[in-house]
Amino acid sequence: MLRKYVSALTLTGLLAVGASLIAEEIIGWETDCSSIKDWYDNKTDATYGAKIEQAEPSVFKVTQDGKDTWGKVAFVVKDVDISKTPILEVKVNKVDQDSAFKVAVAPLDWSDTFVIIPRSSADGIQKGDIKAATNWSGKKSFNVVLIVEGKGKATWFDNIRIISSGK
Repeated sequence: MLRKYVSALTLTGLLAVGASLIAEEIIGWETDCSSIKDWYDNKTDATYGAKIEQAEPSVFKVTQDGKDTWGKVAFVVKDVDISKTPILEVKVNKVDQDSAFKVAVAPLDWSDTFVIIPRSSADGIQKGDIKAATNWSGKKSFNVVLIVEGKGKATWFDNIRIISSGK
């Protein structure tokens, strides 16, 4: 009887380990926000209407800084497999009062912009589905676009990634 009980516990443990291996998250792209290198902002193109700066060692701040009441910064990600990693996730540390942000993607030619994470004023982790919003599949290169609303207002980003699961 004890042998059957131990065998059942062992089998249960193995199944749990196997399930966690199967459900392991795949990361298609990630930035820990420790560098603003290669991000495009109003220094690159005045029409972006926002600036990006390193606020802390692993946090950057995106501030509206143009004639409109909103602005954007962008980063080109290359060869991300949207079929395998469709979820865009951002970790936001702070959003200025009377401000909001949203996160979008755009083809390299900027022919369209797809909002993946809708307008929010909340800090914390936010997620959206690139594949569902765009109908893209397979490997793609595109712009990740951070949009901030509110004249002179800012949002602080701690981590941005494209992953396999929204769990």
